[in-house]
Amino acid sequence: PYLNAGVSGSSLSTVRTDVTTIPDQLMQVTDFDPDIVIAEGGLNDLYRNAPLGEIPTVQADSMDALDTSTVMGGMQKLFLIMKEKYPDAQHCFLIVHKIFRKGVYLVDTPNQAGYSQTDMHDAFVACCRVYGIEVIDIFKDSPLDTSDLSLLSECNYTSGSDPEWECARSNDTDYINGDGVHPLNRCYLEYYVPIILQHIHTQVQKLAITSQPQDVEIMPGDSFLLSIEAEGTGLRCQWYYKKEGQDSFRVWNGHTFRSEIITPNSSWDGIQLYCEVTDKFGHSLQSDVITVRMAKEPQ
Repeated sequence: PYLNAGVSGSSLSTVRTDVTTIPDQLMQVTDFDPDIVIAEGGLNDLYRNAPLGEIPTVQADSMDALDTSTVMGGMQKLFLIMKEKYPDAQHCFLIVHKIFRKGVYLVDTPNQAGYSQTDMHDAFVACCRVYGIEVIDIFKDSPLDTSDLSLLSECNYTSGSDPEWECARSNDTDYINGDGVHPLNRCYLEYYVPIILQHIHTQVQKLAITSQPQDVEIMPGDSFLLSIEAEGTGLRCQWYYKKEGQDSFRVWNGHTFRSEIITPNSSWDGIQLYCEVTDKFGHSLQSDVITVRMAKEPQ
């Protein structure tokens, strides 16, 4: 299922006071359990000349020290909220399309704050890397030309004491601000969605155990390789054990590797082991249970 939790016209920073910022919108969303969270924004910050702010080199410990009047401050606040609110989801940031005017890129034209859309794009990528957020790069990957009038919203915003929208088509739902940069739903389907789906499908691997651990019989003092092979996204492993006479398996503390060399002693005879593999979305698989047998010394 797809949930649009955003509000058109908002911004990452607090440069706009007439709408709730994107980070604060996310805080207000009713809790649900998403597999993927895709955040997107930035053009309103660019248009309204919000300061870009300092590109982070390390993650902030909390939101208290962030300057949310800047784009980078608002972006970091958004990422901290995403990670706190949905720790098991795959987090992505979609960098918005290039802006055309009559077929000419405006990416090299600085705004009043002194940075261009290209500068903002590079800052977004750098910030995403620091926070471990995956980038979906519409800016670079989409061929959408926003100067093609057939692809744009046919709406105009009339200013005055009582501003209102004038739309040429009643089914035109993407008439954000009528300035000729917002594509219609058809453009999202043709230019945005394929890129998003390609990214998600290549980044998310289905969780699977490809090689199970095997029963072991060794001499006391000898070592063996305890291993499991698995595929998935952001895998974590935890081994469990049960000695003879015990009723249930217990967490084997400190043993979270997919493979390690084990040197057991005689008390290991008959011990049972298995591994639980968990991906970044919280999906888990349990391996086969194996038994370790200690061979007796020859007489």
